[in-house]
Amino acid sequence: MYPNASDTPNTLEPKPRSLLRLVRAPVLAALAGLSLTIQAGPLPPPISVNDFYANANPPADQVELGKLLFWDKILSGNQDISCGTCHNPTSGTGDGLSLGLGTGSEGHGMMRTTIHLPPTDSRARGRIVRNALPLYNLGWEGFEVFQWDGDLIVDPSEPTGFVNPLGNSFPTGFQNPLAAHNFLPPAQPREMAGIDPANPIAALGLAQDMLGVWDAYTARLAAIPEYVDLFRSVYSDVNQGSDITVVHVTNSLAAYQIKHFTSVNSRFDTYLRGNRGALTGQERRGADLFYGKAGCDTCHSGPLLTDQDFHAISIPQIGPGRQFGFGGVDNGRMRNSGRLADQYKYRTPSLRNVALTAPYGHDGAYDTLEAVVRHHLNPVVSLNGYNTDEAVLPDSDRMGDLDFVEHNNAGARADRASQNELDPVALTARELRDLMSFLQTLTDPAMLDKRDAIPKRVPSGLPVFD
Repeated sequence: MYPNASDTPNTLEPKPRSLLRLVRAPVLAALAGLSLTIQAGPLPPPISVNDFYANANPPADQVELGKLLFWDKILSGNQDISCGTCHNPTSGTGDGLSLGLGTGSEGHGMMRTTIHLPPTDSRARGRIVRNALPLYNLGWEGFEVFQWDGDLIVDPSEPTGFVNPLGNSFPTGFQNPLAAHNFLPPAQPREMAGIDPANPIAALGLAQDMLGVWDAYTARLAAIPEYVDLFRSVYSDVNQGSDITVVHVTNSLAAYQIKHFTSVNSRFDTYLRGNRGALTGQERRGADLFYGKAGCDTCHSGPLLTDQDFHAISIPQIGPGRQFGFGGVDNGRMRNSGRLADQYKYRTPSLRNVALTAPYGHDGAYDTLEAVVRHHLNPVVSLNGYNTDEAVLPDSDRMGDLDFVEHNNAGARADRASQNELDPVALTARELRDLMSFLQTLTDPAMLDKRDAIPKRVPSGLPVFD
């Protein structure tokens, strides 16, 4: 008996199923490539450590010295605050506050306060006027505009190479723009130098003698043998304590920041390098919105998702602000440029690791990422409907109702609204979820645990944490 035909293998023709596979394979591959591609654009080019000063790997001894300096309160007038107080790597290189409390206060991050200080203590008189900007990727070779108001801008036509507060008196010899930027915060009275005239360093800061403030800081360092030995091991032109300069200090701080806060390995980076499966369908839809309908890339463009320009988008004004002499109103970029066209404009922040860097806005007015995204979709409506509970402000018995004076002024609020540059954008609930999903892909997993960026001790012997 012959076997059933269905049991007999056909050796002369391919199985229909195999033939179907042969036909379908290239078609499915093409469709898969299409479905994994972000349709809007153009997208930024991939970024790597080669795009950073020192290839994001400065000398280890310089990095270690910078780490100690970053966390040492010796670089403050009252010796009560360090760079790390407001730029903590465990808080997205910020402090988790809308507006922090500078020198003269106590504690770290969201626990910082003045409430335990005697009422007669003149060291602390107000909040820092700007939200602490994240430190991610400031060592990128294309980064040229620093701080919310552009207090330092790379400009080769300037004798010092920078537009800066000191003009031609600004020091030279910085290894990169980030090092030059590091000159500014420790010399600011409200941030680190101090505001009590009884403190000699504070008196220099209040007199706007930034170079004098730094001379006092380096004199302190020169009096600590451990620091002298460290500077001698890193810099060939330092033979004794008196050779230590502000440039040595700020170059060391920059090396530490470049080594620890260079961030180039988010899932979006992986996608840009060619792995089209790095993002989910929802995340790709969010990217299409970001680079398309929502228009986010109008300002958040380039490898770091910032155009490094200044824009007015009617973020509610809270806190004391940086005033230009116009009735206590914060005028943004105008304070530096003197141009009326720059009123209420602030530098576009980078969105690298944006999910880690709350609160948001030049004054931290919005506590959540979704809240500030919603603001961008309709800035004027958001400004007028702002809930002050969004502000994350440290306890203080010295601020009273001053935090919302400008926002509660209808005339000032209307003036700020009149300068808004963004048109309303209507997104569905699903589109908003997609957009938020894409923003999460900008987080570099390496930035989630940066405890290695914090020393256990510093050479001055001052406490790293209060």
